[in-house]
This record gives sequence, C-alpha cells and structure tokens, in this order.
Amino acid sequence: MERKKSGKKKPLPPYEIRIVSRGSQLKKIGAKALMEYFNPIIASRAHVLLQKKVTLAQEEKYVLEQAKLLDSKRLVKIFLFVDGKIAGVSEIRRSAIPSEAHNTVFSIAITPKWQGRGFGELLLRRAIVEAMARFSPKRMWLDRYSGNKIAGKLYEKVGFVEVARLKGYHSHYNKYEDKVFMEYRGKHARKK
Repeated sequence: MERKKSGKKKPLPPYEIRIVSRGSQLKKIGAKALMEYFNPIIASRAHVLLQKKVTLAQEEKYVLEQAKLLDSKRLVKIFLFVDGKIAGVSEIRRSAIPSEAHNTVFSIAITPKWQGRGFGELLLRRAIVEAMARFSPKRMWLDRYSGNKIAGKLYEKVGFVEVARLKGYHSHYNKYEDKVFMEYRGKHARKK
C-alpha cells in the first residue's frame, strides 16, 4: 500500500494505490464497493463490456470468480482510492495457456468523477511496472474499442501502439465499433 500526493500542473487530491494479488484482499474491499465504483462508469456509457448496471448479487459472484484468479497467481489488480472510495482499477492478467504465458493483458477504468486528471496514466504506468516485476512478460497487450479515442491517446502516450484491428467487433449501444489491439513498446518493453 502506498499513499502519495502529486505535484503535477493540476494537483491530484490525496490518493492511495493498493496492489491486490490475493483473493482475500479483494474480498476485503468487497462487492458493494466494487458495484459503487463500476455502476457510474456503466451509466456514463463508457466503452466497457457491460451496458447495464450491475447488481450486488452479480458483483458478489464476480468477486468470488476474481478471487480464484488472484489466488492462481495469473491476475493482479491495482486499485486507486480517492476519498476512501474506489476511483480506478487496472488489471494485469497472464494467460493460463502455457504457450501464451509470456503475454500479459491489461485493462483499466477510472470513474467519471476522476477522469481527465491524470489518474489513468498513473495507474497504467504502475500496472506496467507491476507486470514486469511479477510476470516478466515478453509481450504486453491491451485492447480498446475504436470509439474510445481518449483511451487510445492515453495508451499511445504511455507506449502502446496499434498492431491489429477487428472491424465491427463490438456493439456499443447499438453502434458497431472496431476492437483495436495495442502492444506495449515503451521503455519497459523487452527487446525483440
């Protein structure tokens, strides 16, 4: 656990970064806190897989599933807390398939209240460092939907480049968007 204040142009409020690598840690955070974090993201029509708010029962099931993955050592979550509430989560996942275990895949989401303040970059950069330390991946990936241009700019700034695209892959509120695959080629990338 670490607590920091940032000295950027737009000062960030005090925040806490919490690395979650065990199921018991996620269970302690709890389904209610996760539901309260995720539902405003869904309500904002963000480019996430879900398009309907989640219930507490759904979130409880999700916590149990994710706890198993955390305990398998293939998943690490990085939580950002502001004012004691979850403001963002980044996830690092290593494949369970032996021939693909050299890859890690990232995901990230920041609540609407805290978007545009630099937290996404902070969280993603921390996830890259954690991935290198925990998994020593040969390749690091993420994907986004083509309509999420702001995320695309952030990912490029951090060091990801587009490497593939699936046309019309995802339906986002009845509009088909491409799924864009991006590979990390920044300063922590392994040399080919």
